[in-house]
Amino acid sequence: METKLLKRIMGIVRGSVDPSPPPIAPSPENLAAPVNRPLPNPSPRVTAVPGNFYSFEFFIELKSGDVVHVGYPKICVRDQTTGAVRWGSKIEWAWPDPAKRRVAWVDHEDRSLQSRTLAMPEDALGAEGMIGDTHFRFEKILDLGKNQIVYALYCAEKKIRLAYGFDRHVFEPTYVYPSQAAVRTNAARPPRDGANNP
Repeated sequence: METKLLKRIMGIVRGSVDPSPPPIAPSPENLAAPVNRPLPNPSPRVTAVPGNFYSFEFFIELKSGDVVHVGYPKICVRDQTTGAVRWGSKIEWAWPDPAKRRVAWVDHEDRSLQSRTLAMPEDALGAEGMIGDTHFRFEKILDLGKNQIVYALYCAEKKIRLAYGFDRHVFEPTYVYPSQAAVRTNAARPPRDGANNP
């Protein structure tokens, strides 16, 4: 058996044997009706997040008028219990450490963030600019969090994406943070039983 297989492989390599599998002769085993057996349960597969994301260790400085907003580098984190994908920062990049490297976002002349009215997170999509010497575009929203919006920044020339999170107020000025909503709700409630505190 091994000799036949070896001869077949060598024949395919030399080009003297057709690489297609030999025809199967009909037999009672081949013609039998299929048996309905349960399919084996495939092991769970880890799926990569589509998009070719890279993580660089620098903050992005996004200037709006006289205010500089910080963009935080994000990485994809898969929850091991639920399988859900979330975008988060490494511990050392979760707060705007002034000792860490910062790179300015420089708006494109015609398709800039500054030329847009930013009322909703989607308003930034399509805006273009430079980070260092590389051209990027706000491609899509990856995560609309309670405090930050994580955007995919796409470079068409290098076919790479960066994930960066910005404070929601940068792109959605009327957004009310959940903690502020709770304070407003409590302040609007009438006092209970004549007490001054709700």
